[in-house]
Amino acid sequence: MGSTTKNTNALDEIPEIRFFQLGLLDWILQRIGLLNKPNHGYLRRVFFVVLICWIPLFVLCLVEETALGGEVSVSFLQDWTTQIRLLIVIPLFLLADIFTGPQLNRTIRQFQTSGLVDGGDDPQVRKTIRQLDRATRSRVPELLFLTIVVLFIILGIRKEQALGTSSWMLAINGSDISPSAAGTWFSYVCIPVYQFILFNWIWGYLVWSYYLWRTSRLNLHLSAMHPDRAGGLGFLGIAQASFAPFILGFSVVYASLIAKEIILEGSTLLTFTFEVIVLVAFILLVFLLPLTVFSSKLARLRVENVRKHSAMASSAARTFESKWLEKSDDNQEALLGSSNIDAMANLSVTFANIKRIKLVPVDVTTMTSIAGTSIGPMLPLFLTVYTPAEIFDHLKSILL
Repeated sequence: MGSTTKNTNALDEIPEIRFFQLGLLDWILQRIGLLNKPNHGYLRRVFFVVLICWIPLFVLCLVEETALGGEVSVSFLQDWTTQIRLLIVIPLFLLADIFTGPQLNRTIRQFQTSGLVDGGDDPQVRKTIRQLDRATRSRVPELLFLTIVVLFIILGIRKEQALGTSSWMLAINGSDISPSAAGTWFSYVCIPVYQFILFNWIWGYLVWSYYLWRTSRLNLHLSAMHPDRAGGLGFLGIAQASFAPFILGFSVVYASLIAKEIILEGSTLLTFTFEVIVLVAFILLVFLLPLTVFSSKLARLRVENVRKHSAMASSAARTFESKWLEKSDDNQEALLGSSNIDAMANLSVTFANIKRIKLVPVDVTTMTSIAGTSIGPMLPLFLTVYTPAEIFDHLKSILL
C-alpha cells in the first residue's frame, strides 16, 4: 500500500515534457505576436516556417520566370524534392509535439501507474524527470545547433546541389552559371531552417533515449508471467512506433531523391533495391536500439524464472507420476476428472511462455509498423516500373 502511495505522489510531480519544442521559434513568434502560449499554436509554427521558406522561393521564381517552366528544364514547382521537404517534411517535424510527444509522456506515466517502478526509486524518478525537463527547455542545444548551421553556411558544407545545368536554382547568362536569387534563398535560408529543425528532432530523440537508459537502471518489478512476454515492458514498443512522423519524413525525402534519379537521370528502381533494404534496416536499428538497455534485466528475468519454474515443474511432475502413473489402472478413470492434470497443463504452458520471454521489449506489430512507415513512401516508385493496370493485374492474380 505504501509503494502505491509513493508511486502516486511521484506521478503527481511529473510535468509534461515537450521533447520537440523549438524555444527559438516560439520566441520569434511571441515577439511578432503570432504566439501567446508556448504550448499552443502548432499550426502557426508551420505557417510561419512556410512563410519564410516556401513563399519567398515561389515569389522569386515567379520574378525569374522559373516557377512554372520558362527556359529551365526543371522549374520550381517541378522540383518535388524541394516541395516535399518544405511542405511535408518540415510540417511533420513541427507537428511532432501533437503526435509523438503525448505518447512519450504517457509512457513515462505508465511506468508509475503500472507498478513497474519500485516506490523506493521515487527520488531517482524525480531526478530523471527534472533532467528531462531541463534538457528540453534549455536553450544551449538550440544555440549549438544554430552555430553548427551557420558554420555549415560559412564553410560551404551541405549546399544543395542543383538538379541539372538548367534549373530554377541557377541563373545562366551565356557561359556564366551562378546561383539564382531563389537558389541563394534556398541555400542560405531554407536548408538551414530544415537542418535546425532536424537537429532539434534528433536532440529530442536523444533525450528520450536517455530517459530509457536511466529507467533501465532502476529496480523494476518485471513479471515473468506477463502476457506481453516482455516482463510488462511491451508498451515501450508503442512509444517507439510513435516516432512515425520523423520516420515518414526521412523516408519521403529519400523516396523523392530516388524518383529524381529515376526520372531525370534514367536510373531504374531495381538499382536502389540494396539501398532501400539498408535504409529500412538502419531505421529499425535506430528506433529499436534504445530498447536494448532493458535486455540484461529481461535476460536475468528469463534465466531466473526458467530455473525456478523448472525446479517447480520437476517436483510437480514427480508428485503427479507417483500419485497417478505408478499405481494400478484403477486410478486412470479418476485421473481424467482430476484437477491435477489441468494444473500440469497450466504449468507446462507457463513454463513455455517463460522460455519465450523476449530480450528486447518489442513485438512484431511494432517492427512491422516502423518498417511499413519506412517503405510506404517508396511504393509509388513502382509506377516507374509497372503501369497501374499491370499492378492491378498482379494484385488480382494474387488475391483471386
